Amino acid sequence: MRAWAFSTAEEMAAFLAAHKDAQWETRLIDRYSAPAVISKLQADGFLTISYDANSDGTGGINMQLSDFLDAFRNDRLDNYDSSSRNC
Repeated sequence: MRAWAFSTAEEMAAFLAAHKDAQWETRLIDRYSAPAVISKLQADGFLTISYDANSDGTGGINMQLSDFLDAFRNDRLDNYDSSSRNC
């Protein structure tokens, strides 16, 4: 299982269109709802999240959920240095 996050609705739509046969649960999050969503993902057994992957699932940044939440809260996702973390 993998959690996915996208910076734009268009990127998410392209990804979902490329994976029509899968079943998805989607959430639009903001700084206020992100902690609850991340907590649910962790409770469901997710450890990492793939951020802004290509529509085929390649590319993007893989990061620990806690790192994603920290970067999201501090508006640093676009400048996240994945080489400084071990996901």
